[in-house]
Amino acid sequence: MYLAYVEPKSLPWTSDTPPDDFPDLSKEKCDAMLDLVKLWDANGLVMFRKVAPTFTWQQCSIRFFNNYKNEAADRMIGDRPFKIGSEPDFRGCPELSRLLNCGDHLGVEFATGSHRNYFKDFGLLPDHEELRSDKVFRGDRRVQELVIDDFYAVGVFPTGNALDAVDMNDASAEGSALPCFRKAQAAYQVAGLLGSSDKDIVDECKAKVTGCELDSSPHTRSLGLTLLAAPAKKRLA
Repeated sequence: MYLAYVEPKSLPWTSDTPPDDFPDLSKEKCDAMLDLVKLWDANGLVMFRKVAPTFTWQQCSIRFFNNYKNEAADRMIGDRPFKIGSEPDFRGCPELSRLLNCGDHLGVEFATGSHRNYFKDFGLLPDHEELRSDKVFRGDRRVQELVIDDFYAVGVFPTGNALDAVDMNDASAEGSALPCFRKAQAAYQVAGLLGSSDKDIVDECKAKVTGCELDSSPHTRSLGLTLLAAPAKKRLA
């Protein structure tokens, strides 16, 4: 995985990909695509570039399709089928939109880096509290983590009877994660990002964090434990 990240040219496995593996772009509706471009333009997402005469659109075109999320929001997925099918030489490909497609590895890296830097401007993710895969965590009062578009802040409180005296809804309490949650909400509001408030988890002793289940419920604490593992329902399925 590391080799593919630092040297994309290691990915090609064929130079003769069957054309039947790709969608028939002749079936695309130009009027629908034009409406989509107008929507992007209204949000400052459209740009145009000059391309070389030898540029091959078939190799770098992106096909967008809708993916229903819920009654209030949809997802739009950008698929670059030729790249997925053969992974040819990664030369610069001018694209019509300024969108970052998170299906592309670099798209995820750019999106995550932008998200992280934006949060740091609001005082979030300080070095002594940020949990990262490439560094040893040395904090002891609060953990903050960003995984692509999911932000977490987990408070660390004393065990035993001392915990009963702590109001975890008190933002001034040492170790409280509530100030981080409020800063993140404020950051999203400034940027005009809607977020997914229906998925927000606040003041819970047992919840999923990046696919893991963090269990510091009263029963678990009574055993002198705080557990972090794959969700129990998955392990017992």
